[in-house]
Amino acid sequence: MAPAYARHLGFRLPAPIIGVMAQHASSASSPTLTPVEIDYLECERDHWGPSGQKEKIVFERFGVSVPVFYQRLYRICESEAAWQYDAVLIRHIRDVADDVTSRRLNRGETRG
Repeated sequence: MAPAYARHLGFRLPAPIIGVMAQHASSASSPTLTPVEIDYLECERDHWGPSGQKEKIVFERFGVSVPVFYQRLYRICESEAAWQYDAVLIRHIRDVADDVTSRRLNRGETRG
Protein backbone atom coordinates (compact mmCIF):
# COMPACT_ATOMS: atom_id res chain seq x y z
CA MET A 1 0.00 0.00 0.00
CA ALA A 2 1.27 3.48 -0.84
CA PRO A 3 2.33 5.82 1.98
CA ALA A 4 -0.32 8.25 3.24
CA TYR A 5 1.18 11.28 1.51
CA ALA A 6 1.22 9.39 -1.80
CA ARG A 7 -2.42 8.36 -1.45
CA HIS A 8 -3.37 11.92 -0.50
CA LEU A 9 -1.78 13.25 -3.69
CA GLY A 10 -3.39 10.53 -5.80
CA PHE A 11 0.07 9.21 -6.56
CA ARG A 12 0.67 5.48 -7.01
CA LEU A 13 4.15 4.21 -6.28
CA PRO A 14 5.46 0.91 -7.62
CA ALA A 15 5.86 -1.73 -4.92
CA PRO A 16 9.71 -1.77 -5.00
CA ILE A 17 9.84 1.97 -4.34
CA ILE A 18 7.43 1.65 -1.43
CA GLY A 19 9.68 -1.03 0.08
CA VAL A 20 12.76 1.16 -0.29
CA MET A 21 10.92 4.10 1.25
CA ALA A 22 9.73 2.01 4.18
CA GLN A 23 13.24 0.69 4.76
CA HIS A 24 14.68 4.20 4.57
CA ALA A 25 12.04 5.58 6.93
CA SER A 26 12.60 2.86 9.49
CA SER A 27 16.38 3.34 9.47
CA ALA A 28 16.21 7.09 10.09
CA SER A 29 15.18 8.46 13.46
CA SER A 30 14.01 11.78 12.05
CA PRO A 31 13.56 12.33 8.33
CA THR A 32 15.62 15.36 7.35
CA LEU A 33 17.50 16.21 4.21
CA THR A 34 21.18 17.01 4.19
CA PRO A 35 22.31 20.36 2.78
CA VAL A 36 23.66 18.52 -0.29
CA GLU A 37 20.29 16.82 -0.87
CA ILE A 38 18.53 20.18 -0.59
CA ASP A 39 21.04 21.60 -3.07
CA TYR A 40 20.15 18.84 -5.57
CA LEU A 41 16.45 19.63 -5.23
CA GLU A 42 16.97 23.37 -5.53
CA CYS A 43 19.22 22.94 -8.55
CA GLU A 44 16.47 20.97 -10.29
CA ARG A 45 13.92 23.62 -9.32
CA ASP A 46 16.12 26.40 -10.71
CA HIS A 47 17.24 24.59 -13.87
CA TRP A 48 14.48 22.09 -14.73
CA GLY A 49 14.04 20.73 -18.19
CA PRO A 50 16.50 20.17 -20.99
CA SER A 51 18.91 22.97 -21.68
CA GLY A 52 22.40 23.24 -23.06
CA GLN A 53 23.58 24.82 -19.82
CA LYS A 54 22.33 22.12 -17.47
CA GLU A 55 25.29 19.79 -18.06
CA LYS A 56 27.70 22.62 -17.31
CA ILE A 57 25.77 23.76 -14.24
CA VAL A 58 25.51 20.24 -12.82
CA PHE A 59 29.19 19.54 -13.36
CA GLU A 60 30.33 22.85 -11.85
CA ARG A 61 28.00 22.57 -8.86
CA PHE A 62 28.27 18.85 -8.05
CA GLY A 63 31.20 17.53 -10.07
CA VAL A 64 29.09 14.78 -11.67
CA SER A 65 27.54 14.04 -15.07
CA VAL A 66 23.86 14.68 -15.74
CA PRO A 67 22.92 10.95 -15.57
CA VAL A 68 24.61 10.64 -12.16
CA PHE A 69 22.86 13.84 -11.03
CA TYR A 70 19.47 12.38 -11.96
CA GLN A 71 20.22 9.03 -10.30
CA ARG A 72 20.99 10.85 -7.07
CA LEU A 73 18.04 13.23 -7.46
CA TYR A 74 15.59 10.36 -7.95
CA ARG A 75 17.02 8.56 -4.92
CA ILE A 76 16.49 11.73 -2.86
CA CYS A 77 12.91 11.99 -4.17
CA GLU A 78 12.11 8.54 -2.74
CA SER A 79 12.60 9.76 0.83
CA GLU A 80 9.89 10.89 3.20
CA ALA A 81 12.07 13.89 4.06
CA ALA A 82 11.99 15.07 0.44
CA TRP A 83 8.19 14.90 0.38
CA GLN A 84 8.09 16.87 3.62
CA TYR A 85 10.53 19.42 2.21
CA ASP A 86 8.46 20.18 -0.91
CA ALA A 87 5.80 17.73 -2.06
CA VAL A 88 4.92 19.76 -5.15
CA LEU A 89 8.51 19.80 -6.39
CA ILE A 90 8.95 16.07 -5.70
CA ARG A 91 5.70 15.28 -7.49
CA HIS A 92 6.85 17.32 -10.49
CA ILE A 93 10.23 15.56 -10.60
CA ARG A 94 8.57 12.14 -10.37
CA ASP A 95 6.00 13.01 -13.07
CA VAL A 96 8.72 14.18 -15.46
CA ALA A 97 10.73 11.01 -14.77
CA ASP A 98 7.65 8.88 -15.47
CA ASP A 99 7.04 10.75 -18.75
CA VAL A 100 10.64 10.19 -19.88
CA THR A 101 10.42 6.49 -19.00
CA SER A 102 7.11 6.15 -20.89
CA ARG A 103 8.57 7.81 -23.99
CA ARG A 104 11.61 5.50 -23.88
CA LEU A 105 9.41 2.43 -23.56
CA ASN A 106 7.21 3.58 -26.44
CA ARG A 107 10.29 3.99 -28.63
CA GLY A 108 11.57 0.58 -27.59
CA GLU A 109 14.65 1.87 -25.78
CA THR A 110 15.99 -0.19 -22.93
CA ARG A 111 18.70 0.41 -20.39
CA GLY A 112 21.01 -2.03 -18.74
